[in-house]
Order: sequence, then C-alpha cells, then structure tokens
Amino acid sequence: MKSILKLAILLLLAAAVGHAGPIPVVTVEPGTSATYPAGTNWSGFVSQSDNPLAPFSGQSVTFKGYVVGGNVLTFLYKLSYSQAVDISSIVIEGAAFNGGYLALLDSSMNLLDQISLSGNNNFWTFTLPTPGVSGQIFYLEENIEGSTTWRYRSSIVVNAENQSSVPEPASLLLLSTGLGVISLTVWRRRK
Repeated sequence: MKSILKLAILLLLAAAVGHAGPIPVVTVEPGTSATYPAGTNWSGFVSQSDNPLAPFSGQSVTFKGYVVGGNVLTFLYKLSYSQAVDISSIVIEGAAFNGGYLALLDSSMNLLDQISLSGNNNFWTFTLPTPGVSGQIFYLEENIEGSTTWRYRSSIVVNAENQSSVPEPASLLLLSTGLGVISLTVWRRRK
C-alpha cells in the first residue's frame, strides 16, 4: 500500500509540473462538418473516434469534406472557461490541411488572431500564437476549402493561464487498488 501511495504522489507531482492550465468546457457549434466513423482510413490516417471533440483529448477524428456531406467549415468550437484566462497559443495536429485558416474569435465572434493552414495529406503541426488574448469565452474556427473529401485532426491543445492568483487543482489522480480508489489533488498557485 505504501509503495502505491508513493507512486501516486510521484505521478501527481509530475502531472502538476507538466500541467498546461485551466481546461475549458468545449461545445461543438452549428456549421461544424460531419465526421466519418471511427476506424476510417484515409492515406494511412485512421480515426480513433467519430466525436468532433476527440482532438481535445488526444484522439483522432476525420471530418468530412464539403463534397461528401461536410462543410467548408471543418469545425467551430465554443471554449468556455470558469474564469478569465490568458491564451498564449493553440496547437493543432493532423493531416489534409489543404488551404484555409485557423482562427480564434472572442465571445462576440470578432477575430482575435488567425494563421493560414496549408499542407498536403502528410502529418502537420500548426501553432496559432495568441499573446495578449484574454477573456472567458472564445470560439475556435477552422475553415478549409481545399480538403474536399476528408480532414484528419489528431490533437488540439489550448495553452491558457488563469488571470487570478487563486489556487487551482493541478491534477486529480485516481489509482485503483485492491483496497479501493486513492484520490489525490495537489493545489498550486498560479504566477
């Protein structure tokens, strides 16, 4: 039992050090393209899910292009935080970025920042730097006109920090043991 508790503490501290910041509630907005079923394979890129929110948890999804029942808009997500945050960047990974853009919009859907996306059907990582962007509600939009059949997205990471110095949970770790579940939370103060 002591060794499991020590392992739990070590894993929790490692998670706290690598914590990326507050996590938003993400919702899919109207206009987002339909997705292919999990397991769909395009050019060797196999989707793990058919849920359009999957890239926020590191699972891949393949959105349909506009010639097969999707839209020119790959996705429109609403990001809602429990308090005001500063967003420093957004990182998106995947394939079939054949022209278009990734944009961050404010709560009134005014453009805050955007980058152009281009690349063929190889794997790509794009970073949208957003220094100085603050707020509590945002919209994240990707528009791709050149990917008419499929768009594979494997990860979306929003790098944000709370604006206040109120402590927040860095991580919650649940370990299943023969005696039950151990739950640990470490609180850390934002700089």
